[in-house]
Amino acid sequence: MIPAAEALRLPRARLSDSDAAAVEALLAEIDAHVRAHVTRRGDVVSIPAGKVNADIVGEVTHRLRKLGWVCGWQQIAGRNPITMQETIIRFDLALTPEDAAYDAVDILENQNVFQTFPESTKNS
Repeated sequence: MIPAAEALRLPRARLSDSDAAAVEALLAEIDAHVRAHVTRRGDVVSIPAGKVNADIVGEVTHRLRKLGWVCGWQQIAGRNPITMQETIIRFDLALTPEDAAYDAVDILENQNVFQTFPESTKNS
């Protein structure tokens, strides 16, 4: 079986120029949304269905995972009022910090707590 790293170098496995640009634009949009709305548990970003395809979803997920996010995509369907057919209208991307991110913040916050006390209390 071909190793995954080698398979990703095959011509059909590469992102098209338009998909690569869409990935960068979507990551910038997600970043702005998260900076404005994230809570301790994470965030949900709604993305119109026309902005993504399977390759874009895969690449965005890969990049977000490398940054410490757990990603969950959900297709949201709605009925077309004219044809009454159900169609995908958007994707909701649930982002949750991975456990290591919580651990890193907890360590930093504990260090900051210790920095507020006199030197003699750090080893107590």
